Amino acid sequence: MTQPDPIAFINAVLRDPAPGDPATSRHFELLPAEIAFLEHAFNLDETGRAIYPELTYSAPKKSGKTAFAAILTLTATLLYGGRNAEAICCANDLEQSQSRVFSAIENIVQEWAFSFGSGRRGRMYRPESNRTSPRKVRRLCRTTNKPTPNS
Repeated sequence: MTQPDPIAFINAVLRDPAPGDPATSRHFELLPAEIAFLEHAFNLDETGRAIYPELTYSAPKKSGKTAFAAILTLTATLLYGGRNAEAICCANDLEQSQSRVFSAIENIVQEWAFSFGSGRRGRMYRPESNRTSPRKVRRLCRTTNKPTPNS
């Protein structure tokens, strides 16, 4: 069994939703600390289970933690979650988890759906396990009450 590459997934699929025109979005630029975290965080043991089932990332204020939390949540859910995977957004209070982290996830999913549905240059990333599919994108869009691609 080959292990999915979270950095390749992020670089190939997830786009930073720029304010305004969706055509101006670009790939996320991960910081060196974020890359190091991702390289270590998603290691699997010989049975295919996560060595670290709970992940914690810390950084100073205004360093992009909310966007990275959204990226991390989507990566963990889509690449490693299996069927009917769920993610829980936790923060110091309900407002913070809903208005910041979940909102960032929602924006990234909408950008992904836009890229997938419009036939732009971006391709769907399909690891050998085939866990990332248009069906999951549509399911994510349904849970955020946004239009799905090709509908």
